[in-house]
Amino acid sequence: MGQKEQYTLYAKQSDFEWMRRRPWACGPTALYTALKLLGRREVTFDQILRLAGTFQAREEARNLLDEVRAEVRRKVRRLAKRSVDAKRRAEVLAELDDEPRGGLGPDDLARAAKRLGVQATSRRLKGRQPASEALRRWGAAGRPAILAVRNGGHWVLAYGTNPRGAWVMDPYVRREGFGWRTRKDLLDYWYDDQDREFFALVLKPVSARARALADRYALPPSDALFERIDNRQAQCEAVELRQSLAEMFDDVPRRGPPAHRLFDSHLNAITRAILAWIEDVDEDWLRDQARLMRDFLRGLRYRVPARFQERFLVDATVTLAVDALIAVGAEVGSADEDELLTYGQDADALFGRKRDGPWARSWFRRRADLIAERVAHWIECATPGEGRRHLRALVGAAGPRRVGQDPFRLLVETTALVTAYCWYSP
Repeated sequence: MGQKEQYTLYAKQSDFEWMRRRPWACGPTALYTALKLLGRREVTFDQILRLAGTFQAREEARNLLDEVRAEVRRKVRRLAKRSVDAKRRAEVLAELDDEPRGGLGPDDLARAAKRLGVQATSRRLKGRQPASEALRRWGAAGRPAILAVRNGGHWVLAYGTNPRGAWVMDPYVRREGFGWRTRKDLLDYWYDDQDREFFALVLKPVSARARALADRYALPPSDALFERIDNRQAQCEAVELRQSLAEMFDDVPRRGPPAHRLFDSHLNAITRAILAWIEDVDEDWLRDQARLMRDFLRGLRYRVPARFQERFLVDATVTLAVDALIAVGAEVGSADEDELLTYGQDADALFGRKRDGPWARSWFRRRADLIAERVAHWIECATPGEGRRHLRALVGAAGPRRVGQDPFRLLVETTALVTAYCWYSP
C-alpha cells in the first residue's frame, strides 16, 4: 500500500482561502462535505460549483456589482465634499460596504445534489421541539442536513446527533470548522427570527450508484466516532479507515458474532504486538486508532462468521500496523537484508516457552497463505511469496515449538511481525 491516498471531508485549505473571498461558497462547501460523508469519494469541489448551474452567471453578476459599487462610492465621495454632515456621509459609506451579496440558494444546492444521485429535500420546521426531533431523526438515519443559519444568510452541515447536541461542519468557525455544538446552541444558531422557522436541506441517496456508494463508504452516525473528528488529521484517518473496512468486509456475509466484540477481545493483543515489532510508535495514538476501528465496527454493525474470524484479525492487525509504520515515517524497503536476518531472536520472542497446544510447524502451514496474501493485499509493494518466505524462515528458526493455548494471540503477533518484515524488506 505504501503511502495511502488521502482525501478530506471538506475542501482543501486553498479552497477555504478562495471561499473566504467569496462568502457565498459556504453552501457548496457544506454540500461537498455531506457528499463525502455519503461515500462520494470522487466528487470534487469544482464539480459541485459547475453542477449548481448558476455559478458562472452569479460570479459575473457579482463582478458587475463590484464595479457599480465602486462607481457609486466615487460619486458619493465627490458629493460628500459639499456636505457638512460627516456622520451621514459615514453612514452611507457603511451601508454600501455592508450591502448583502447573496449566496447559492437551496434550489442551486438541490440541483447539484440531484445530478450526483442525491435527493435534497427542503424542510421548514416551526418550533424548537419539532426542529430538535428532526435533527435526532436525521442523525439516527445517517442523513446529512444542510442548515440555513444566521437568518438564512449562511449554510452549515449537521450530522451525527446525540441527546447533547450535533456534529457540525461550519466553514467559518475556524480553519477546519469541525466540532460538536450543544442542542440549545445549535437551535439558537439555526433559528430564523425573520421567517420564524428552521430551514434545512436533508440529503438522501436515491440513484442506484449513490445508494451503493453510501452503503459501502458512508460514515456511520456514531456519537463515539464523531466526537473524534475534530481536526484535519482525525477526519482523514476516519475516512481512510472507513475505506479499509469496506474493502475488508466486501465478501464477508452479514452473519455471525458482532465484529466489534471479536476485535475488542483481541484489541490489547494487537496493540501490544504492533508496539513490540515496530519502533517509535506512540502507544496512546495506536490505542486511539484501535478504538476508532472498534467504534466503526460497532456503528456499521459488521458481523464475522467463524470461517472469516482469522482473516478478520489478520486484516485488522495489518491495517493498524501499516498505519503505525506510516505514522512513524518508516520508509518502504529501507532496511538492509542483514538487518532482517534476526529470525532466531524473533522466534524466541514470539514463541517463548510455550509447552502446550498444536505444533507450530503444522499450525502455521495451514495459515501461511492467509497471512502472506493479506499482508500483500494491504502493502502494494509486497508479494505473497515474500510473506511465505519470511514465515518459513521464522518457523524454521523456531524449531519444534508449540503455539500455546491462545492461537489467536500468536496469529496477530506473527502477522504484525511479517508486516514489518515485508515493509522494511529491500
